[in-house]
Amino acid sequence: MDDPCFTTTDALPDREAVQHLYDSVGWGVYTRDMTTLMRGLEGSSYLRCVYDAQSLVALIRCVSDGATIAYLQDLLVDPGYQRRGIGRSLCVGALEHHAHCRQFVLITDDRPEQTAFYESLSLVRLDKAQRVRLYAFARMPGLA
Repeated sequence: MDDPCFTTTDALPDREAVQHLYDSVGWGVYTRDMTTLMRGLEGSSYLRCVYDAQSLVALIRCVSDGATIAYLQDLLVDPGYQRRGIGRSLCVGALEHHAHCRQFVLITDDRPEQTAFYESLSLVRLDKAQRVRLYAFARMPGLA
């Protein structure tokens, strides 16, 4: 992301910008409760936002204990700005910031483009890990 038109900040974006970005990528389940989403962003241990002029076009947020684990919670890029290296740049920055942590994990959709993106950043799908057998467990609304 070498485009001089973009600015990056760790400042909490305003509510309307957040809602627009999350809705633009189809994550309306989050924007149904904007108060909770904003609390989540505010409570994140790592937050980077990308703006084109005054418009929020991407963000990444992680939660971490700062020592042993970091969890990538959200990586969003407005569809009109995808395929420009913005998501990659944000993810690389988060990985570098948390390089000292033993684990860096995320949960993502089962879509080939998602898999290819994260594998291109040297992240390994747990079901393909050669040396370890790990399982993920979750409690989420609607999960049976």
